[in-house]
Amino acid sequence: MVLTEKHHPVFLSVLQFMKRKELVQTGDHVIVAVSGGIDSMVLMDILANAAPILGCTLSVAHVNHRLRGRTSDADERFVKGEAKRRGLEFRSGRVDVKRTAEQEKLSVQEAARRLRYGFFEQVRMELGARHIATAHHADDNAETMLFHFVRGTGIKGLAGIPAVRDAYIRPLLGVRRKEIAAYAKSRRIPYREDASNHSTDYTRNYLRRSVIPLLQRRVNPGLSETLRKESELFSRLTEHIGRETEAAVARTLQGGSIDTEALASLPPFLRSMVVKEALERNGIEPVFTLIEAVEGLVKRQKGTVADIDAGRIAERTDRSIIIRSRGTRSPFETVLTTGGTVTAGAYRLSLSAGRKDNRRTAGSSVEQIDAAAVTLPLTVRSWRAGDAFVPLGMSGRKKLSDLFAEKKLTAAQKSEVPIVLTGDRIVWVGGLRLDERSKVTAGTRRVLTLTMTPHGDQEDHHRQ
Repeated sequence: MVLTEKHHPVFLSVLQFMKRKELVQTGDHVIVAVSGGIDSMVLMDILANAAPILGCTLSVAHVNHRLRGRTSDADERFVKGEAKRRGLEFRSGRVDVKRTAEQEKLSVQEAARRLRYGFFEQVRMELGARHIATAHHADDNAETMLFHFVRGTGIKGLAGIPAVRDAYIRPLLGVRRKEIAAYAKSRRIPYREDASNHSTDYTRNYLRRSVIPLLQRRVNPGLSETLRKESELFSRLTEHIGRETEAAVARTLQGGSIDTEALASLPPFLRSMVVKEALERNGIEPVFTLIEAVEGLVKRQKGTVADIDAGRIAERTDRSIIIRSRGTRSPFETVLTTGGTVTAGAYRLSLSAGRKDNRRTAGSSVEQIDAAAVTLPLTVRSWRAGDAFVPLGMSGRKKLSDLFAEKKLTAAQKSEVPIVLTGDRIVWVGGLRLDERSKVTAGTRRVLTLTMTPHGDQEDHHRQ
């Protein structure tokens, strides 16, 4: 007997998980990321049958990474056919992973991930969808926790993969790989095999195929379930610590520097969390050894430095610790339009249509502006002598050189700050201050969201 989706325990478990975590609301449009592998095919099947119950609509997005020649093209045709068979809108994108990896000096996996997620966000904007659903499951979460643990990424890393992060939702996070396989078998769901998933060349594949099975045999047969429960606990702890850290960061981080007096006054754990935040804001993976090295500068003399990587150092100044390039950057200038992402100096900036969010604060790496106050495309460039703007909350003009002096930015740091303009008027001094004339007001009808992330930022590894 072939079980229908309505009777299968995995379907019921996923449905219950989605309701408990409030992953979707009635009327939501969800983009399902489908590679053609067993996990994403099961996700598509479950969501296609759950959508009428949850009151949401679906579309399918597939990325052809062009890494396996004809096989990649066959995967694309396969997913398109399966989406059509279920009556779902299908969107596909072809990306040049190898070229991007070479140009951006990234690994093939990281380049593929960035291009993939960039395409998903593009589809989401085009279709006006609220969420993108990916097929991460309980075993992926276990792998992520172990990966973070052995790399030393702290408590936040031990919280694993969140069920919701920004626009992304993970409906399968409560089920294991073997349960997904059982569902696929009982429902006779076809899927494509990717030979690279069986290789132990990649770190995560090695954890999946060698380390975790060994731990299950020798130490704990229920390792995945144990790590799932631990993930929940660490997630709650992370939320609490996050609130404490946010307050500490507000007192301690000033522009691109760390106030050493404020940092020294914090309890040891919060000190480490503030330094971790400072590293992340600069696009640096916050491994324990780096956190320890930067934190140690508090007790050092002015001029003491700690090596970060080939291009950056942390330096102790009179009253602060700054993270800077070993040399200043060349001037840059580019244009940015809705749905686009550009590289500007040390950062990537993106522009998207968004909803009003009163929680945004001046100096945040995410700012919202009144769409009627600007003309697209926007210009993103490095600062120039004589640049001035009207800081949020003020009525008079202020030179950027004065703002930078107040923030105690070095010449290297000044050269990295992206300046966003509409015509010749400054809209946002990236990460520092919004212009008063671009702010969102009660009368604002349309909102644009500017997001700034460090160039080369190391995020959690996700797969489609």
